[in-house]
Amino acid sequence: MLQFLLLFSIVDLSSSLLNWNDILSGSHQNRIDDKNGEWQFSKRGKFKGSQYDVCRTKECFKIAAEFWQSMNKSVDPCEDFYEYACGSYKIYNPIPPSEMLWSPIIKMQKEVHNKIRDILEEDIKPSDILPVKQVKKFYQSCMDTDAIEKIGIKPLDAILTQNGGWPMAMEPIEWNQEEFSWKQIHDYYTQLANVSPLYQISVDTDSKKIVNASDKVNNNEKIKIIKLYRPNLPTVLFDPNESFDRQKIYDDGSYAKFIVQVAKIFAKEREANVDEEQLEKDAQDIIKLEKLIHNNKFKNYSIVHFTLQEFQDYYDEESKKTKDSRINWRKTIMDLFSIANIHLDDTQIVSVVPFIFFKTLSNILNEINPRTIVNYLHWHFLTNMLPYTHSRIQELIYEFKKKEAGVKEETPRWRTCVKNVGMRDAISYMFVKTYFQDKMKIDTEKMISSIKSAMTKHILKADWLDDSIRKMAFQKLKKLQHNIGYPDWYNNVTAVNNFYRGLPIGQDFFTNILSQEKFSLKQTLRSLHSKPKTNVWFLKPIVVNAVYLQSANSITIPAADFQLPLFTPEQIEAINYGALGMVVAHEMSHGFDDSSIQYDSEGNKIKWPTEVKEAYDNRAKCFVNQFNDINFNKSIEEDSPENIGKMKLGENIADTLGIDVSFDAFEILEKEKKQARLPGFEDITSDQLFFLSFAKLYCENATPEFESMSVKYDTHGSGRYRVTASLKNSEGFSKSFNCRVQSLMNPKNKCKLWK
Repeated sequence: MLQFLLLFSIVDLSSSLLNWNDILSGSHQNRIDDKNGEWQFSKRGKFKGSQYDVCRTKECFKIAAEFWQSMNKSVDPCEDFYEYACGSYKIYNPIPPSEMLWSPIIKMQKEVHNKIRDILEEDIKPSDILPVKQVKKFYQSCMDTDAIEKIGIKPLDAILTQNGGWPMAMEPIEWNQEEFSWKQIHDYYTQLANVSPLYQISVDTDSKKIVNASDKVNNNEKIKIIKLYRPNLPTVLFDPNESFDRQKIYDDGSYAKFIVQVAKIFAKEREANVDEEQLEKDAQDIIKLEKLIHNNKFKNYSIVHFTLQEFQDYYDEESKKTKDSRINWRKTIMDLFSIANIHLDDTQIVSVVPFIFFKTLSNILNEINPRTIVNYLHWHFLTNMLPYTHSRIQELIYEFKKKEAGVKEETPRWRTCVKNVGMRDAISYMFVKTYFQDKMKIDTEKMISSIKSAMTKHILKADWLDDSIRKMAFQKLKKLQHNIGYPDWYNNVTAVNNFYRGLPIGQDFFTNILSQEKFSLKQTLRSLHSKPKTNVWFLKPIVVNAVYLQSANSITIPAADFQLPLFTPEQIEAINYGALGMVVAHEMSHGFDDSSIQYDSEGNKIKWPTEVKEAYDNRAKCFVNQFNDINFNKSIEEDSPENIGKMKLGENIADTLGIDVSFDAFEILEKEKKQARLPGFEDITSDQLFFLSFAKLYCENATPEFESMSVKYDTHGSGRYRVTASLKNSEGFSKSFNCRVQSLMNPKNKCKLWK
């Protein structure tokens, strides 16, 4: 009832002029006063007799409505600002049945998916460039569920058979371990679909130099290197970007059950009579190998650079007692790059991370029998491909997610296809042509410039820095690259066409998936011999997110971010700076978090003076202790709160520094230009609106299962924690809301990086 009255007050502000539904639908038009022919109000009109302007754009009315449906104004903002800003969010924003989490950011991504769907479902036009025609055909093949049901798992079963079969889905006498070694199978899957169960491989730009901050580095030229990583675990149960509690599904038996269920489907396909007891054992053996590969002792991300021959020699020496489990890395890597016509020699630089994993890999494999290794290799490949098969498999995946994540409904097919169709640059190309305005980029460049200036002032205040480190920080800030909206090459139709040259797309969805994966792998491999890019786009323009890339000293703000409530040119600057400004400042701050602070503007690791390093570590420890003190989710079983606090340290530093810097930048803007207020929120100042727009981004409604998973596996804190902790550290927030010292939101001791 209270919320209804508050919503009504917005309409009542000018009830003779506005229809609320018209405003929300975008059909509202400004009107002219009949008596004098003047505008009764403009887009940023002023109430007669008032001391401030009130924003009248449809965007401002929409965001005002969203604020009212999030806030609980009965709460004192100085005691619990998250509850004040988000206390009603769950009431008006129930979790959709197919989701684990519902938040403004998730809603933005869904809106992007809606727009992509509209684009992909348009008829293919003669004027469409070839990649656009191809990606529309790709989408159509995904939506053709009749064809997918008819084909079923036959293509996957054929691939398994070509590689000696999946032992656990075969009759005992069918499988012959002498026919195909696990090494052959592993290399086959790596080259077929870019799936590497025992390692990941990529091409990266890197520098091996380690310098003192005060040293002059004469040669900052980057080089292309091959990187070997510890592999990902199977991801079929959730999207790759979703965290979940793997130990829980090991312990409760649900994962083993899922493996067995899938194996039975493949056994049925080949009419094999499999033993139930052997199936159970095979599933448990797969889990045992998974645990060995992802043992926590491999969390140390030590990096060691070798030439290809040096790496092979070292590996052979370390694994001389386990000859049968030894990998010929030299041959494996050379053969892989040869599929892209890249011929390597023994002097090729290889970066190995974490080094300890590769040092002990042969020992791990030596402990496991060949049947289990082969079962695992096939299972790892299958988990990457199962989402592209028929409804029986999709039902199994859904039933698992329903139990483990609390979802109540399967994702609509069209949305699954929007996410699963490849050719993401072609989709992004169409999206930015339709929805992104270049003015947004210009406005954001100005915002970034003002935030950089504010960050410079913060660094100047840090009296614990010595001259060399301060100079490094300034240089890093000065050279920070920013990618906004989309890559420049999208403006060149020839470049877009050439990007997908050689990619065949037909009517069969599964074949299209394999073609896309192999094509992407070849693109990655060929990049080894291309010049290092000056600007690296780590995110596609259709992703609602932002990122700081340490190796490139760059931030990326994709085109998908430029929508309500993050940013539009037609909403109040307090909201733009509190939302997108905070995102920009957060990513910029990552350049100085506990990981990236160790690197200079060129990506070279620096050696800190001991006193400065200790001063930084003391400030960082404050953030770890703060997490332990006010962590809202105490269901941490495996790890101590301190360890969890260390895991989330980088994000917590970036949140606190980001909110301070973005607010300082906004205050300068506010002094230069009087800011309008939000309709229905005339009693809230621009400064207060800044913090309210920041908090609103992190309102969320999550299933209990998701909350339990994210606290242990997501490097970000919960929405409640991120808002509460960063604003407890903000003097600007306390001043804006007149919070008394030692109120819950204004503790005397605050965590700061630069002070």
